[in-house]
Amino acid sequence: MTLFAFPNESKEKATAKIKKYAKIHGPNDFELTDTPQSTLYITDEFLKTVKKGDIFEITNKIFIIIALLISSIFVSAIKAASDLRYYRKEKEFLQCMGIHEKSGKKFLM
Repeated sequence: MTLFAFPNESKEKATAKIKKYAKIHGPNDFELTDTPQSTLYITDEFLKTVKKGDIFEITNKIFIIIALLISSIFVSAIKAASDLRYYRKEKEFLQCMGIHEKSGKKFLM
């Protein structure tokens, strides 16, 4: 393994030459692995790729969390709508038993 540090002025020329050399003389990837292997890693390109992967993972997780939150809101709304009839009957029963309106509201809350 070799690490090169080039000045900013000649970095592009040097990396282009090294890429060309690695393409011609470097070992070939015979596609025996799931992901393609590389013999040359340029720091800037590698870091950009890692950042893109991290951003993709974060956006996927945020999307899943938002979808779960929205679905839970819908589920709770459907549950409340289906139980509304039961609560009305319960309120009528409490009124018939002589329980005041305030305590009936507290019960419904």
